[in-house]
Amino acid sequence: MSEEEQAVKAYLTEFWQKWLAASMTKDPVEFESVMGQMGMDTDCLMIRPSGNPADMNTFKAMVADGDILVKKQAIAEFTSFRLIADGKVAIVTYWEESEFSYKGVDNKDKAKMTAVLEKTEEGKWKPIHFHRGSG
Repeated sequence: MSEEEQAVKAYLTEFWQKWLAASMTKDPVEFESVMGQMGMDTDCLMIRPSGNPADMNTFKAMVADGDILVKKQAIAEFTSFRLIADGKVAIVTYWEESEFSYKGVDNKDKAKMTAVLEKTEEGKWKPIHFHRGSG
């Protein structure tokens, strides 16, 4: 495994750990702050299994109104890694395990995720797109 692959995988692992902690605060301002520190812009999209896109404002609203209560969000296994655009873009697939309640309905889920990350001019990775499929 290359150093770059290790760095991207470590970044994604930390990203989801911080996502979980920020979600649990139920504070949309804190959520946006933490995700911003991880490089997530307001225009980063996650396409959900329903096909509905979610951006930072969607997630802030879900955190604030209590629609979603996340108990577990973790990468179970990385399945592919690819660098493109002269090493400035990483495409990663992985299995994610999560436990959450959405509008009062408990879910224990294993989903297939695709993450597209961009390397900033400062050499840091940031998410620009996620796609979450049913597992």
